[in-house]
Amino acid sequence: MAWGWTAGRVQYRDYFDNHAPLFHILTAPFVAALGERANILFYMRALMVPLWVVVLVCTFVVAERLYSRRVAMWSVLLLSLFPPFFLKSLEYRTDNLWTALWMIALLLLFSGPPSVRRSFVIGLVLGCALAVSMKTILLLATVAGAGFITRHVTRDRSPVAAPLLSAAAGLVIVPAIVAGYFIAIGAWSNFVYCVISFNTLIAKTRPSLTFEHIAWPFAVAAIILVARRSPGADERRLFCGVVIALFCVTLLGFWVLISPRDFLPVMPLAAIFSVAVFERFDSRFVICTIAAATLAISLFYYADRFEKRTDEFVTMMN
Repeated sequence: MAWGWTAGRVQYRDYFDNHAPLFHILTAPFVAALGERANILFYMRALMVPLWVVVLVCTFVVAERLYSRRVAMWSVLLLSLFPPFFLKSLEYRTDNLWTALWMIALLLLFSGPPSVRRSFVIGLVLGCALAVSMKTILLLATVAGAGFITRHVTRDRSPVAAPLLSAAAGLVIVPAIVAGYFIAIGAWSNFVYCVISFNTLIAKTRPSLTFEHIAWPFAVAAIILVARRSPGADERRLFCGVVIALFCVTLLGFWVLISPRDFLPVMPLAAIFSVAVFERFDSRFVICTIAAATLAISLFYYADRFEKRTDEFVTMMN
């Protein structure tokens, strides 16, 4: 996809793709600079390392603000050793930029009391995420639901109209620019088919999700019930907990194709809460150490002992 932009072609119009375009547009200059080479995927995957670091840094800061520096340190360690996170975060995929933008937005959200200016920036970041992956719609719905539930449980009556309008204004900027560009070059219908229509057609190739659809409202009701039993909980912690729960039940209830990559946005929060649970025990250091060792062994196993097995793929690319 990125190579197509360097060759003067237009994504969706000249070749098929069912992902939003921003990730490939941003990485296309690196493809152009590196030139056509059989091992270019090595370099493109190297570009994912800074995004991986961004997610870890954001995880550390969020964990420190929610709990403590010790929780933050263990959270980053366990997250980085978690095999699905480590292996998927270093693939050349839209999900990595998507997750990094989400974590930046979450970090900004916890940077102080609501303000119009910061809400605009949060919306702008999430707008970039929407231009990277349409799965951002799920994140936005999850955040909206978690925010509503948290305000209801904590009986927060602070005004939110101005911050929400500001966030909405920031949200539409980047998607509007992307849409305007494809409209201007006459590729809007191709964009709509590939990114929206085609993805809806995939549902017809999969078994019915009737049970999941029926179970979803009951799962949401259970989440609300549990949240209401925690009226004295820290508002930010409650919000993050509801985000994890809502995201997972909605993904499982409505998503047609589910992979470990889809859970990347909630993995940092899950790591934070896991360490927070370990912190309740006197032997927390031993528990965290055992958990880290177990994850390291699992990572070594699932990464095929980190053996270099790229010759076949480089040869195929040649």
